[in-house]
Amino acid sequence: MQIFVNSFTLSDIDVDGKAFDEVSRGVFTNESTTLIMDYHAGLFNHKKMDKVNIALFSEEADFTEKDIPEKYAYLMGNGIVYETKTNGNRQTIDISFSGLLVSLDIDAGIIKDINNCKRLYIGVEGAQQHKNHK
Repeated sequence: MQIFVNSFTLSDIDVDGKAFDEVSRGVFTNESTTLIMDYHAGLFNHKKMDKVNIALFSEEADFTEKDIPEKYAYLMGNGIVYETKTNGNRQTIDISFSGLLVSLDIDAGIIKDINNCKRLYIGVEGAQQHKNHK
């Protein structure tokens, strides 16, 4: 079941340098949300300032990976919430996708009962490239 979807701009890549050859860390932002995501650099080839749609799915009894729409060109599965923090009206949700990390900073209450989700998937829909790309 889809529990979150939003449009983002890939604002920055590998701000703190590259820790691994094939893994990059992207900072995706919009007016109210920041999502930091580790990804396989060989499979996810978006560029800085590309606009993407990112969705988070929770596996439930009647919803599994095969139910995720094919429009999501990049998909990570087996996500486990390992920490949530609430500070005033903001919530940070940290998820591990088999070692690739995602940190989602959103308005508190947008995603309800995230700790009760058994398994999570994150999907990135194809990019709309920034006009200065060649």
